[in-house]
Amino acid sequence: MVGFRPVLKTSPERLKRPSLSRWKRLAIRLTVVVLAVLAVFYTFLAFVNIRTNVLWFDSVDVHDVYGTILSAQILLFLVFGVLTAVAVAASLIVVIRQRPPFRPDPDRERWRYRYLRYERYVRGWLIAVVAIYLGVHTGSNTSDSPRSAATTWIARRASRSPSTVTPRSIANGSARPPL
Repeated sequence: MVGFRPVLKTSPERLKRPSLSRWKRLAIRLTVVVLAVLAVFYTFLAFVNIRTNVLWFDSVDVHDVYGTILSAQILLFLVFGVLTAVAVAASLIVVIRQRPPFRPDPDRERWRYRYLRYERYVRGWLIAVVAIYLGVHTGSNTSDSPRSAATTWIARRASRSPSTVTPRSIANGSARPPL
């Protein structure tokens, strides 16, 4: 028979289930890989978005306008993102410190007992993840719509109504405040 080989014997060590720590390492590595792929994907999307806008603003000869809009968006993202993250983290820390002591019965309320037993080990990570997520979400929502947030900021800086600020008025200097 062509293509058939004898079956190799496997040792019992190879057939044994991986230990829990091995599963944990595998899950952590898989999570890190997924997060890295997502970060590369969103970085690529941001690069494409910025490059497309730069090419468009260059095509209509107002290339310095996009620099102003982008800097306003970055500033709004950082200010509101950091403020939200700090406020959420501080609120969670206060809530955790002010909660009443609770000791569940290990026999009757196993899931609460296990939760309280393991919660203190991941508490810092949970607070950081929630605060960072909400900070990024709030910052991106604040800076996402250039017609509302960034343009309003540019218009206030120029002491004009947001409806009168256009890329053309920023480019020719009429949206800037008088000296």
